[in-house]
Amino acid sequence: MRRSFYLLLPAALLGAPAGSHLDAQAICPWYGASPVACGTTAEDASGWQSQAAVLGANVLLSGLTAGALQELRGGSFRDGFRRGALGGGVTYLGKRVAAQRWWGAGLLGRATGSAGASVVRNAGAGEPSLSEVVLPLGPARLYLQPQRGPSARLQVDPVGVVVLALAATDRELGFDAGASLSAGAPVFRARTHSDGRTWTGRQTAGVIRTRPFDGSAEERRRFADVLTHERIHVLQYDQSYLLWGAPLEQRVLSALPAGEAVGRWLDLPLELSAWWLLHRVVPYRRRPWEAEAFVLSDVR
Repeated sequence: MRRSFYLLLPAALLGAPAGSHLDAQAICPWYGASPVACGTTAEDASGWQSQAAVLGANVLLSGLTAGALQELRGGSFRDGFRRGALGGGVTYLGKRVAAQRWWGAGLLGRATGSAGASVVRNAGAGEPSLSEVVLPLGPARLYLQPQRGPSARLQVDPVGVVVLALAATDRELGFDAGASLSAGAPVFRARTHSDGRTWTGRQTAGVIRTRPFDGSAEERRRFADVLTHERIHVLQYDQSYLLWGAPLEQRVLSALPAGEAVGRWLDLPLELSAWWLLHRVVPYRRRPWEAEAFVLSDVR
């Protein structure tokens, strides 16, 4: 038990580069929105060294998490680490795909990244790597069990539902169906520039919001850059829940009288409280999860 505790500490620290968060944003100097420039962080984001560092962080994070969780359940740390590391590599691949500029890259990348995180989750639980594959569907997740026949169940993320409902009823936002389908996540665009908002792009619980962009070639490029950055944050949100939120949820619900019934229908992202705190104490330029998004979205 003590060994696992010390193993979880570096896993939590390493989780920052690939971790999720409640409210991630890309702040750029466009429209004079903020003194924080995207280029300031992205200048150091290019090159194979940065890509290798992000890949290594995903692999090590996933391996340590799965190994520690499996050992806590009385299993083998080595087995959990080995299979978790493999899942982390697949998650990184999903992020690389989601960072591409062709239509549907976000949708395919999100499915790939979630499949990789599912392998990590299964390894941590001591189950076969593909015993259960989770696919995100907007503010819900589809759980497939390919090794048990045609078995599937749909569970709702209540936080994602609330955020989606708030965006859908906000008169200052408009739903972008094409961008949403391509991103594999709901995308809303602000209707005007004069709404007083100080962000260019924002991801909250799997829902993306952006500032408006006109039809010029330069503005279309900027919109693509922001959308790519936010798609990485969506995958981080999926990864965070499957690696940490789901095990925490299982532990909490198992101690509650009606916990099992709740767990059949809802996914409770309990790890978001930790990310809310991190956003309050870690300055924007020092957030490793933002650095990962800049590194990956810099890929052309």
